Amino acid sequence: MTLQWTLVAYFLYGEIALVLLLCVPKISARRWNRIFNSPLFRGLAGYANFYFLAFVAILVLLFLDALNQMRKHDEKLKPGDSTILPSHMDPHAFGTMLKFRAQRNFYISGTALLLIVVLQRLITSLCREARLEASHEAALKQASNLSDHTKKVMTENEKLR
Repeated sequence: MTLQWTLVAYFLYGEIALVLLLCVPKISARRWNRIFNSPLFRGLAGYANFYFLAFVAILVLLFLDALNQMRKHDEKLKPGDSTILPSHMDPHAFGTMLKFRAQRNFYISGTALLLIVVLQRLITSLCREARLEASHEAALKQASNLSDHTKKVMTENEKLR
């Protein structure tokens, strides 16, 4: 693989690791929310957002290039195209090899783009779940305080009778 596709593959592996890490049930949504809202992450997010969007744009270009290469190598090699063949290779095997590489690059870049969307949705869902848990606990505490206050008022009301 060339350097660009090696970098895309490593990015894909990193995304897979991050998705698996975010899906670990031992780490609660509240903890993830605290991590995502920490000053360190907020500071990094300001700088990293531009570079991340640039990398996504490059990834889209590589995806389109892989799609173009797949379409180009889908056609059979013509006898006049033998000038691009190494002398020791069969034309059919060479064409199949090029098609395989184009398909591999297409799947790597497509899966990396798909996992970007999945990661964004997963992080959004985790943060939303943490906010819902916090509001749920606040509502329960408020209801408990209101219930205690109501009981206190009822006992005072009965004492006055």
